[in-house]
Amino acid sequence: MTTDNKAIVQAAWRAFASHEAEQIAAFFTADAEWLAPAGNATAVALDAPSHMIGRQAITHFLAHEFPRLFTSDVVVDFRGFYADGDRVIVEERG
Repeated sequence: MTTDNKAIVQAAWRAFASHEAEQIAAFFTADAEWLAPAGNATAVALDAPSHMIGRQAITHFLAHEFPRLFTSDVVVDFRGFYADGDRVIVEERG
């Protein structure tokens, strides 16, 4: 059986949009790392780190902190999901 990386990333983004911690956590290993550019607008606005380590920290951020910046009715317009081997790029507009 092969893993369809594009399908996994699409499912992960749906879980992120749900803001349901249990759904989000399923996409991360216990030692996962979330690395964003230092000083990015989201981290600055939320006074959050740009580098998070561990399923619990990442899940908490996506389920509880990130939604503080956006109203619940924000629609994410996915422009495309592009896959090449084990790399997937998500193009979106919010």
